[in-house]
Amino acid sequence: MRVNLFLVVCCFICAGCIKDVVVDESSEEETESITSLPFQDLDLTTSSEFKTPGANWTIVGQATADFQVEKDLQTKEGSGVLANLPTENSKDNLFSNWEHADLEIELEVLVPKGSNSGIYLQSRYEVQILDSWGVEKPRFADLGGIYQRWNEEAPEGKKGYEGHAPALNMAKAPGLWQKFYILFRAPRFDANGNKTANARFEKVILNGKVIHENVELTGPTRASAADDEVATAPLMLQGDHGPVAFRNIRYKRYFDEVLTVENIQYNFYDLVHPLNQLPDFDTMAVTSTGQTDSFNVTSLSPLQDRFGFRFTGTLNVPKTGDYIIKVMSDDGSRLYLDDKLLIDHNFNHDLLPPRSAFVALSEGQYDFQLDYYNNTWGKGLAIVFEGPEMEEQALASELPAYLGRTPAPLVLTPNGSPDLVRCFTNFGDEKRTHVLAVGNPEGVHYAVDLKEGTLLKFWRGKFADVANMWRGRGISQLMIPLALAVEGSSGPIAAQLINGETAYPEGKEERLLMDRYELDAAGVPTFYYNLGQAVVSDRYEVNVSDKTLSRIVSLTPGSGNEKIYSRLAYGDYIEKMPNDYYNIGGAYYLKVEDETGVEEIRNMDGKSELLISADASSGPRSVKYRLQW
Repeated sequence: MRVNLFLVVCCFICAGCIKDVVVDESSEEETESITSLPFQDLDLTTSSEFKTPGANWTIVGQATADFQVEKDLQTKEGSGVLANLPTENSKDNLFSNWEHADLEIELEVLVPKGSNSGIYLQSRYEVQILDSWGVEKPRFADLGGIYQRWNEEAPEGKKGYEGHAPALNMAKAPGLWQKFYILFRAPRFDANGNKTANARFEKVILNGKVIHENVELTGPTRASAADDEVATAPLMLQGDHGPVAFRNIRYKRYFDEVLTVENIQYNFYDLVHPLNQLPDFDTMAVTSTGQTDSFNVTSLSPLQDRFGFRFTGTLNVPKTGDYIIKVMSDDGSRLYLDDKLLIDHNFNHDLLPPRSAFVALSEGQYDFQLDYYNNTWGKGLAIVFEGPEMEEQALASELPAYLGRTPAPLVLTPNGSPDLVRCFTNFGDEKRTHVLAVGNPEGVHYAVDLKEGTLLKFWRGKFADVANMWRGRGISQLMIPLALAVEGSSGPIAAQLINGETAYPEGKEERLLMDRYELDAAGVPTFYYNLGQAVVSDRYEVNVSDKTLSRIVSLTPGSGNEKIYSRLAYGDYIEKMPNDYYNIGGAYYLKVEDETGVEEIRNMDGKSELLISADASSGPRSVKYRLQW
C-alpha cells in the first residue's frame, strides 16, 4: 500500500517572497495531486450575506416537503438552509452583497410540488427552477432550463426567444434536494464600454449530469432585475413565484488578474545516454540558448528524445493569497521560486498525473527556474495554476488536446431480461471495485457492492455507459449510469451490534461474507450473505406502474445469542411523512410495504438511521420497502 505524504515548509521571510509551501510528495508510480483551491461557503447562519432580505426569506435548520402536496414547504428552526415562503405582501427577490464577473457556483435546491423560482447570474441570466418531475421532453421553462428572453413589442407567439431546454430531464421528485453546478462567463466590454463578448453558460450540471454546454446569451432573460448588461453584478435568487429552499451554496469568483511570466530564457542540453532522473545541468555543456514566451518543449526541441531544458525568468504575482501550482511533464522536472524548490517531479513518467504545490505568495516578483528532461516515449511540459479569484489555467504553456477527452460512449441497453455487469463505480468520493450493476428492461436499474451488500445507486431511464471500462485501456474502469443516479445509504447490509446503542459500522462488517447470488427464471438476482450463523438475503423488484424500485431484505438469525441488524436507510434526518413515506435526508423517499419485523428510527452522532433487527427469540424477519426519487 502506498501513502501520500505532504511536506510542509514554513519560512519567516519578507513580503514579496514565498511564505508557506505544501508539496505533494506522492510515490513515483502513484502521484495524486492537490487538485483545487476550496470554494467559498456562503454563510447561511444569518442573512448577512444578502442585501436587505424581504420577510419572505428566512434562515432555517431544515426544509422538507410532501411530494404529493402542492407548494408544501415545512421548515424547522436552526441555520444552514435558506427558505423562501412568499406571501401576497412579501415576495421579494434576494441579492448577494457581493458582485461577480465569471462565477463557478455549486448549490442545492429543494422545490415543492408545483413550485417555481430561478437562479439569476449577475441578476440577469436565469437558470430555471421548476418542479419538473417526470417531464418526458423538458423545455427551457423546466428545471435547469436557461430561460428565454422576452420582447414585448414582438407579435404574439414571438415575444419569447433564445430559451434553451436542458439536454435531459434530471429532476428529482418534489421535496428532495437537487444539486446544481454552474460555470458562468460574464459579458466582456472594451475600454469604452462596448460589449465585445456575450454572456455565456459554459457548463451547467444538474444532479451529476451535464445539461448545458457553451450556451451564449445576447442579453438578459425574462424577469431579470435589469435590462442592461454590466461587467459585475450580484447573484439573485427569485422570490416572487413560489416556495423554495437552498443550502450548501459554494462559489468561486473570477476576475482578470492572473499570474504571468516574463523574460523567459532557456538553455538546451543534448542528453546522449538514457536517464531516469534529471542530470546536473550546472556541470554540463549547453548545446544552445534562446528566449521564448512559453515552456513548449515540443516545438523548442530539435530532438525527439533524450534532451533537457533549463528555463529561467520572472514570475509576476499580482495579488497576495493562496495558490496551487501544478507541473505536468514527460519525463522529469523541478520548479524553483527564489531558489527554493517548490515542486519535485523528478523521475521517468507520463504527462499525467501532475505534481502540485499549495503555496502562499505575496504580491510581487519571483525568480523562477524550471528544469526538465525527456528520456524516451513522448515529451511535454506544462505549468497550470489557480489563485485568489483566478481560475485554473495554463501559465505560458500549451496543454495537450487529449487532456480531459472522454471516450466515445459504449451504451448497454437491457433487452428482454436483466443485464448483469461486474464493474467499478463511484460511491461518494470512493471507488467501489466489487460491484454488480443490474440493468432492467423496464428502465429501473441499480448497483450493489457485493462485498458489503450496500445499495450503491439506483436510477431510472437509460442503463449504463461502459466505455470507461473498455476504451483507452479502461484505466478507471467505471460504469457510468446514463440517468439521474441516487446514492443509497452507506454501511453493510447487516451487522451484529451489542445493543441498540452500538454504532452501526460504516466500513465492512468483518463477519459479513458474500455467499452467492442466484437468478430466477426471469434472470433477477437474489443475493445471499452469511453473518456468523445468520443468513441475510437481498432482492430487488421493479414496480412497472410507477417506475420505482422495491427491495426485500430478510434476516434469518442463527441459534446463538447474537442480534443482527439491517440498516435500511441513513441520513442527516429521517422523517415519516403523512403519506407514510420516510424522507431520507432529502435524498430520496422510502415506504415500507410489507414487514414481519418493526422498523425503528434512532439518532446517532447527529445522523438518523432506519433499522430492523432479528435474533433467535424473534426468528426470521424481513422487510419490503419501496424507493421513490
